[in-house]
Amino acid sequence: MMKWAQAWGTANAQFYTRERAEDHFTTAPNVSTATAQILAGYAEQLAIELETIHLVELGGGNAVLMNQLCQLLDARQIRYQATIVELRPRPANLPENIEWIQGSAPDALPDEVVGLIFAHEFLDDVGMGIAQRINLKSLRHVLVDPLTGNESLGVEISNEEQAWIDQWWPTNQERIEIGLSRDAAWAGIVSHLKAGMAIAIDYAQGTSPTASMMGFRQGVQLRPMPDGSMNLTAHVVIESCAAAVTANQSLITTQQELIDRFFDHEGSRSSAAEQLQGLARKSQWEQARDPSSFGAFAWLIQCVGLSETMSL
Repeated sequence: MMKWAQAWGTANAQFYTRERAEDHFTTAPNVSTATAQILAGYAEQLAIELETIHLVELGGGNAVLMNQLCQLLDARQIRYQATIVELRPRPANLPENIEWIQGSAPDALPDEVVGLIFAHEFLDDVGMGIAQRINLKSLRHVLVDPLTGNESLGVEISNEEQAWIDQWWPTNQERIEIGLSRDAAWAGIVSHLKAGMAIAIDYAQGTSPTASMMGFRQGVQLRPMPDGSMNLTAHVVIESCAAAVTANQSLITTQQELIDRFFDHEGSRSSAAEQLQGLARKSQWEQARDPSSFGAFAWLIQCVGLSETMSL
């Protein structure tokens, strides 16, 4: 038996070392370029202050999002350097201009990044401790057998864990996901940024957090089993991650709000062929901003070391 945080982290590392995310669930960049277009807008802002921007993506998978972003910046003639940090080996068809670092974040990130660090559906995979409420005054760690998924109760939570719960999960629910590990992961990621923006994009808990851990394999939601056979995920308390970082500017918003604010996603169409293409694009954008789908993504945007105020 071990604490869920350790079992979860080990299981996801095993899973992502050999599996591709798109084989198990649909990701937003595989549906539309909306995520890349929003990121490109922020990168363009950074390029005004910074001569060359370094783009660093955590958990880039098969580089779909980074490729989209690079193409958009190429079209705008913006100078950049691109790096992906990922557990799996470099894909054979990856463009030569994208550097690939095989390793885990935040340790494998380049130091003193000047530009944009972004993490799309990364924090939701970071393992967390699970606490079980015994009574109103007592919470104990949940232990798990990685091979069977069977659980038992362990030691009482620490004072630090209790303080986090008091601030970010102030309910008397029986089961609580302790987000300290995600706060530490995000703070570690942003510590590699010398000047620029750090952006996390993920499903967030919202104002009334509730236990949300689940397993996914080949598009099917499963009972979470930390044996490396499935992706283990849970919604992120994005506010606590934001508070773990000292930033010049900070914004938490949703993908739907960003799309509505920045883009005319319907476009103009004239010919029949253009109308069909337009309908396809409109469908993609509607899914990208749908509050019951990808539009619900929380965007945490934080600026570090910039002399100018960014338009977030």
